Amino acid sequence: MSIETGQLRPAVQVDGSVTDEWHVVLPDDVDVLVRGSGAGPDEAALRLANRVIGSLGAVEARAVRLLGTLLRGEGTWTLSGIDVAGVARQQTCDVVLDFTFEADDAPYEDFYAAYSVCFSVDDRRPGPLADPHPFKVVVEYR
Repeated sequence: MSIETGQLRPAVQVDGSVTDEWHVVLPDDVDVLVRGSGAGPDEAALRLANRVIGSLGAVEARAVRLLGTLLRGEGTWTLSGIDVAGVARQQTCDVVLDFTFEADDAPYEDFYAAYSVCFSVDDRRPGPLADPHPFKVVVEYR
């Protein structure tokens, strides 16, 4: 699967204002944000988003392995977002994957926590992201 420019729509803030980010929801309900301008999505950011989506199994598995070292107990990690826009820039990384976690023994315990894994991507190595480099984890409580 890949994202085409025509599938992206301007991202809208809660207050109704339009940002320079572009948004699409993948069939599995994963939100994808791509940086851009009022004229459209940034082509380099769109290429990066498509590289991540094309290698999503490997990238997601790498993130979940890292996240699994932070929590005790078993549970289910669910990918909720891919950001190659503002959040990635704020975290000084190339791409951010957002996750939620549901513990098997306490399903509502981590309901208010959001987990993000930041990756750097080597642009000199085009093609699939077989071995992406996660280097930062962000935990936020809502």
